[in-house]
Amino acid sequence: MNSIGLNLFIVVLTPFSYWFLKYYIYKSFTLVTLILGLDTAIPPSNTNWVTYFKLAYASFFLILGWEIANHTFNVYATIGCLDGSKPISTYSADPIQCLLSGLRDVDPKFQLSRLTAFQELAYLSKSSDTEAIKLRLKFFSLRSKKTNIWSSIFEECSLVIKETTDRINYRSSSDLAALKKLQLGIKDDIDAGFKKDQDLFGNSFISSPYNKSSDKIKNYETGPKPANTTETNKWVKSINEEIIIPIKSIITTFTVQYFKTGVINVNYQKYLQIYHEYQNKFSETSLGLFFRTTLKRDGESRIINPVNFGNAIVAISNLLQDSIEEDKYDIISINDVCNILNLLERPIRATSNYLDYLPASVYVSPEERRSKNKNLLIGILKDLSMHEFYQICLRFNGKLNDLILTPRTYKLAKWVIDKEIAIQEERKK
Repeated sequence: MNSIGLNLFIVVLTPFSYWFLKYYIYKSFTLVTLILGLDTAIPPSNTNWVTYFKLAYASFFLILGWEIANHTFNVYATIGCLDGSKPISTYSADPIQCLLSGLRDVDPKFQLSRLTAFQELAYLSKSSDTEAIKLRLKFFSLRSKKTNIWSSIFEECSLVIKETTDRINYRSSSDLAALKKLQLGIKDDIDAGFKKDQDLFGNSFISSPYNKSSDKIKNYETGPKPANTTETNKWVKSINEEIIIPIKSIITTFTVQYFKTGVINVNYQKYLQIYHEYQNKFSETSLGLFFRTTLKRDGESRIINPVNFGNAIVAISNLLQDSIEEDKYDIISINDVCNILNLLERPIRATSNYLDYLPASVYVSPEERRSKNKNLLIGILKDLSMHEFYQICLRFNGKLNDLILTPRTYKLAKWVIDKEIAIQEERKK
């Protein structure tokens, strides 16, 4: 049904869009066609109904194929790591290295194998099956200590968690501006960590969807430039005199004539505010339904692979808890407990901030406001992160005072312990 609906929408909209925009599309290349000496006339429309229906037919099967591929991927993602009740990596001569190679394979061509690796790692961390326990014990063996298997696993899992957290934290410049206005309006009522000399929420929100590394960027020296031949110099000089200089002259004249300092004073903020008001009104109409950035769409665009993200959290959390009884060689140290708690606090904070302060560019229906976003993908991942953080705090309760945690992590861990104490006291009554 999704394929039929989307195809009908494209089939109906495409011809009208092309007929309306055709004139402007060709006219926008007038300067290029003049420079190249081509005909600037707009070509006639020779498209007939046969071609139109052929394209509609082809687009339907293209969209249908995409839907089938997505459905197949989702089905495989639920059972992909097992062959019956046996993990796939056990068929390898070296299951651990096979699993690590799958976790490290970030090539887009092999995303399915990486998903399977994360799924198997999460399965091994939780399963009580004999084969799974046997393979999990290899994580805590002497060989693992010598080859840094645990460090490799933690590195790959933390990479996925940090990348996804940064994408959840991302706000466009307009969203940040709206968020600051909202924050200034409620700062006396809600303590959300806003300070005038800091970014919102202690740098919780970022304006780039990519992870900002603190490592210095290396400046690689460029190779020696090839010597220009006489013929190349003539071409460069000709292009500069015939094209570049005249265009610069026209632009400079136009700029000086129409944009003198003090002559034109455009209030961009006013027009931007008017634009957003009409955009919001349009998105609430029936026609605006197709142009809305819904919560579901925005969440799925931020979390490209929620399965890997969830499995990474489950894997490192449960392996840490398994180490209490199974780690006989102190492979997982107290420092690893600190790193994992500090790591899990980041997605908890990012998802909480997203749900509490939704991006201004996202359309929120009245029904979604009433449901308080409980069924959102980001909300589900928040519950998962909080659950694993909660379990780790309970299992390592006796060592929490010895851990070197960030202020936010320590505050959250203390809240977990206080909440659990309150639950225990309630049960005793």
